Amino acid sequence: MNSKFNFNRLMLLVSKQAREMGKFYVLAALAMLGMIILSFIFFFILLDGPHYREQTIYNIYATGLLVGGALFGSIAFTQLAEKEKGMYWLSFPASHAEKMATTILYTSIGFLLVYTASFMLIKWIAVGFVKTYLVGNSGRTYQEAIWHPQQTSLVFQVMFAAYFGIQALFVLGSVYFGKYSFIKTIIASVVFAGVFIYVMYKSYSVFLPEEYSWSVIEMKRFFGPDNIKYEYYSVSKGLRESLIFLVKWAWAPIFWFITWTRLKEKQI
Repeated sequence: MNSKFNFNRLMLLVSKQAREMGKFYVLAALAMLGMIILSFIFFFILLDGPHYREQTIYNIYATGLLVGGALFGSIAFTQLAEKEKGMYWLSFPASHAEKMATTILYTSIGFLLVYTASFMLIKWIAVGFVKTYLVGNSGRTYQEAIWHPQQTSLVFQVMFAAYFGIQALFVLGSVYFGKYSFIKTIIASVVFAGVFIYVMYKSYSVFLPEEYSWSVIEMKRFFGPDNIKYEYYSVSKGLRESLIFLVKWAWAPIFWFITWTRLKEKQI
């Protein structure tokens, strides 16, 4: 197997995946479309009335994006759970970087585009139905979402950063765990998060005296009568913005890199 990345070979691999997995992707897209329709019927048309809100629609979108992305990511490397398919996939004459790039293209970017297109189609139909047949009857109303540019930009950044980070985590889990990777990845993530929070809490209580208050990138030292005065310590604005950027966007590349490293070491 050639370990060097080759764009032409990558395109051939993408085409090969489309031919071999095309039927599965079509069925998955139809199943996803069905789940979106059911979500609109239940959570929007039935439960959100008689005062329908556009905000509910975007709550459905965000929930479906994160949960659906995690589910789709957890089956990214299911072939590695079966000996014959796994050996064929690992021995196929393409670099692990090309295989990883193909997986990201289909599971991350492809899912995002198909899910968003399907959702907007159903949104258009559902909102049209509500406005045409339900609004105005028995006091029913429809409230459009109010968009504040800065707040909206932040919300979408966080949502898409969370999507890519969470999905990359479940793609990594599909390599490490094989069978039942979705459940095992959830369990491993909960355990890791619990241990991390516990260690951080203990470190905070052990290393910082009572008069100090710490919050990730800033610290306050309280003093004076009844601790009404305090000294404030914080990192610079540039470093703070850089750290925030990394916290939002670095998770997916980190998990993708670990997945790529694990693929190179994978043996069946």
